[in-house]
Amino acid sequence: MGPLAEVNVWLVIMARVQVTNDVALESKESCVRTGYYSDRAATIMYSLVGRKPRRRTALVNLGYHLRVHGVTQAVQWFLGLESVLTSEHSPQLLSLGGGHDTLHWRLRQDEYAGAAAASLHTFDVDLPDVAASKAQLVESCAALLEQCGARRPQSQNPEVLLDREQYTIVSSDVCNTAAVTECLLAAQFNVAAPTLVLSECVLAYVLPEQGDGVIRWAAELLTGPAAFVDYCPIGINDRFGQHMAAHFAEYGTELSSARRYDTPQQLDERLLGCGWGSANTTRLTDIYLALPKVERTRLLELEMFDEFEELFLTCQHYAIAVATHRVNEPTLVFRPRKEHDDVGVKCPDLGIYAQWIPAPALNLVDYCRWNSATAVFNGESVVFCGGYGGSKQSRLADAGVINLSTGELRKLSAPPTTATVSCTLSVGPGDTILHFGGRSSPAKPSSTLLRFDPKYDKWTELTAVNNGVLPPSPRWRHVAAWTSHDQLVVHGGQGTKGHVVDAMAVGACGADDTYVWQSVTEEGDVPGPRHSHCGAMCADVLVIYGGMGPVGILGGLYSATITICKEKPREHYVRWTALDVLPPLPRRFGQSCTSINATKLCVVGGIAEEPISRTEQIILVALDNLVWSFVAMDEGLDREFMWIRHSCHVLDDTRLVVFGGGGACFSFGGVHNNPSISCFQLVDTDARA
Repeated sequence: MGPLAEVNVWLVIMARVQVTNDVALESKESCVRTGYYSDRAATIMYSLVGRKPRRRTALVNLGYHLRVHGVTQAVQWFLGLESVLTSEHSPQLLSLGGGHDTLHWRLRQDEYAGAAAASLHTFDVDLPDVAASKAQLVESCAALLEQCGARRPQSQNPEVLLDREQYTIVSSDVCNTAAVTECLLAAQFNVAAPTLVLSECVLAYVLPEQGDGVIRWAAELLTGPAAFVDYCPIGINDRFGQHMAAHFAEYGTELSSARRYDTPQQLDERLLGCGWGSANTTRLTDIYLALPKVERTRLLELEMFDEFEELFLTCQHYAIAVATHRVNEPTLVFRPRKEHDDVGVKCPDLGIYAQWIPAPALNLVDYCRWNSATAVFNGESVVFCGGYGGSKQSRLADAGVINLSTGELRKLSAPPTTATVSCTLSVGPGDTILHFGGRSSPAKPSSTLLRFDPKYDKWTELTAVNNGVLPPSPRWRHVAAWTSHDQLVVHGGQGTKGHVVDAMAVGACGADDTYVWQSVTEEGDVPGPRHSHCGAMCADVLVIYGGMGPVGILGGLYSATITICKEKPREHYVRWTALDVLPPLPRRFGQSCTSINATKLCVVGGIAEEPISRTEQIILVALDNLVWSFVAMDEGLDREFMWIRHSCHVLDDTRLVVFGGGGACFSFGGVHNNPSISCFQLVDTDARA
């Protein structure tokens, strides 16, 4: 490829990168309009662009709010440094490729403003079309212009498009550092003044060498107190990250630098290697968890929200890297970084290996989904119901049965309910299937109990007998299991208006399509309220693990023994015992689990809190001596799965089958696990093929 062709390719790439500016402005305006944060300038800027307001999803709104909050915190931290406050020069903000961002005006709002912010001079550097558009919009709006200061004498450099006492717009490719320097100096940029250089999702799009050059240029240019803040995607080598990168590639904007700098540690090393003295990178997860509980509650109540797994996955794939000039100078810390629950944990090796085995030749077009419920009966038959799937990732209300031996998938009659997301299926008496709870939307959870007879392909809604005991409240993301006492046990779940259910319910099938809920008294180490946990019957004991509670991600392994009062058969006592597993199990939610021969608990997937989730992990817990270990898989498979919103079962005590899984990956579209049914043979490590 000749020089001219290379230039043309580069211009095409930059044109596509500019499209991300429109998406960012649209998303931030949606956040403001929905009430996530206040930014009067964003509303004005969006109206000036002339585009019709568009409501983004709750997940996108919350994700963009955390981005804005993190960047704003970084700027305020810098403006509060003693070296900045005591400097003889007014502070500067050098924004590289910020597009139509309104940080300059947001910092001057009452809730953000401070003495340093009031004297801050912002320099916006962006590609010609974006810079020209923004300059024109600002010039046309008195409300924006009045917060930019008085007009300064016209610069001799034609690339300085707008030059005011407190706000300047420069037209230049940020990677052309020589041209940027020339423009900045022409606009009276002070290299000795305290300066924060801000890059939001800019360096990720350019070649690593170009990004390194920009970082090194800033370190060498600035002689006064300085910081470099880079908001960027990371972790693109796992299943979520691969989908994110593929989304950008479809728009012709490869995440070039993100492939080389994939972890917080690598981002720190990049900044240090390019001339900065101290560096610290924080994932968006830590920024979210550092919010006060009352603020997190407020955010989750702004809209109907049920994308907990996707929220954490999104936050774990974006980070804010902060560097300063001085060696050992404290950098911004949103939340102290903890040791990863899953890294460096020394636990006994249980000697089990998950060996990939080909699934039967199934036509799984009708099963490509997540958030569905499954139940195994007759050894090799799996009933599934509901979830999300199809080309538009829409809610499904169907049911079917898969024969894992023959590969046959047969459609069944649909259940008589719309609550088919995050419901549960449990094998009840006589190989019937019990369907409980679920939701049609986060505002419409269900407490309906259905019975399905696979032999006759018949669904029946069971009627609760009025015996003075309140039936369980409507819920989803709960645990349900059928016991050896012929009872359905229901624990936890997500209720209406963000309520997390803490009570257990026990019921028994009655005659004539009825159901009797029993009085329950819980004793012992009663676990707190939670949803998105997992549970399985191990002999006569219900074992639950992890989940999400009102204060965050939970750990802990608990067993529940249910006793029927002989004098009063309708009264039940549940004795909870906290199982002291050593080392403690990782805090995790969104996982599934199943019992192996009533002596082991097999846990698949889920979201771990610190510091990055590994949704493709398998954990095996030995219940007899309370030890656990991760289960190794064939090389390469540990990056192929996104095991959230899935289910799992162990057949013949050795064959692990994982059904479905996937989710809505922020604004990058939905992703399903492929294949949608994964089979593993659990073998002794020494005996694997």
